[in-house]
Amino acid sequence: RSVSAVIKEAEEILRLGSTEEIEWTDDDIFVGNDVEAWLSNFINIWKKKINLPMYVLSSSRSILNISDKILRELKQIVNCIGLGIQVIRPESLKLTNRAWDNEKYMKAAYDRCISFGFSVNMSAIIGLPVSDPVEDAIETINGLKRIGKYSICSVYPLQIYPNTEMEKYCNEHHFKLNDLSTN
Repeated sequence: RSVSAVIKEAEEILRLGSTEEIEWTDDDIFVGNDVEAWLSNFINIWKKKINLPMYVLSSSRSILNISDKILRELKQIVNCIGLGIQVIRPESLKLTNRAWDNEKYMKAAYDRCISFGFSVNMSAIIGLPVSDPVEDAIETINGLKRIGKYSICSVYPLQIYPNTEMEKYCNEHHFKLNDLSTN
């Protein structure tokens, strides 16, 4: 979206009443066309027109690929970065379309955020359709502790929506689904 569209949306939120922070969780903040120029421009306008702290989302690869310059600038308006860990085991990462990620990248991204002074909220998903979902969940929780022992963590149950690839996978592998399933 354009910088002006995002600023306009934030101004509408401010008109609603007392707002102390904006949570921007639609997308990975570091992904887009010419993202570094867009973010630099956005940060300057945000400081002038909105001037509220933000919470933003990203992935390990995006955090590792963005420049130090942008992270320094972003620190002026962002208090906390939500780092989407999702899961730890390689087979679970593949199942969640994150085969490109691994614990080494996750830890490096976490450490990079901390080094720039950001708080980090690591998010994870449990309850995947794997042979032992409890062990998978425990490994994910232990992975969160290895990555950022004293960090904020948000853990969510997997939600399988009808007519998705995940639902198809569950049906093909004979995992029992709730009554919202299309099967």
